[in-house]
Amino acid sequence: MTRHQTEQLGWVGVVLILSAYMGNVVGWWPASSAWYLLANVAGSVLLILEAKRVKNWQPVVLNAVWLLVALVGIARSIW
Repeated sequence: MTRHQTEQLGWVGVVLILSAYMGNVVGWWPASSAWYLLANVAGSVLLILEAKRVKNWQPVVLNAVWLLVALVGIARSIW
């Protein structure tokens, strides 16, 4: 994957996370909804890939925690 492609995927990750957050704040999607949780999972994975590519470790850690929280939310909604 080229630098340009991973950068674009990073921006998709930003849009996913911000869209989920905005949708939650304005009342479109509760934090337990599948869309909210999956958008956060996908967004954080994409941001981790981009931040890791440029060796920017703070966003990697932040998004790894964000990913973990979203996965816990999915697990709680299944069980």
